[in-house]
Amino acid sequence: MLASQLCRDGYGSDRRLPLTTPTRGRIDAVRKLLAVAIALRASTNFAKPFAPRSGLVVFGHLSGGVFTSIVAPALGIGMLVYAYGLWRAAAWAKPLGVVYALWATANVVLFPVFEPLPGGYGLPAYITLFAVPGIVAPWAAVWLLGRRS
Repeated sequence: MLASQLCRDGYGSDRRLPLTTPTRGRIDAVRKLLAVAIALRASTNFAKPFAPRSGLVVFGHLSGGVFTSIVAPALGIGMLVYAYGLWRAAAWAKPLGVVYALWATANVVLFPVFEPLPGGYGLPAYITLFAVPGIVAPWAAVWLLGRRS
């Protein structure tokens, strides 16, 4: 049986079967956990103007100074708005999620190309600790927003 046939009701229509209550509960819990993680990550952007050795990664380049002092808090506000929409499973949050996931993916992939890896991490550690979570979590949130009904 094809996977597409499994998603149809018993009458052959294209209407999707509703998610069961336990499945919906698990999806909601993971989506909300990701929303909290994104909100916590967003909060770090508000401290960047006051931390002398912090910076903002923009397309793989670590930037600082006045640019970071202006852009980092604005990015933090955008991320908080997205986290709120993700928490509420709002339809308007999905496009924001795609933009955020593209941004995060580009930064995670390009960072080791343009900058030295932080804290003496080797490439395998960077991939395991930063790249995989930094790519999987934002795209998982977008996918979970698509599973909201």
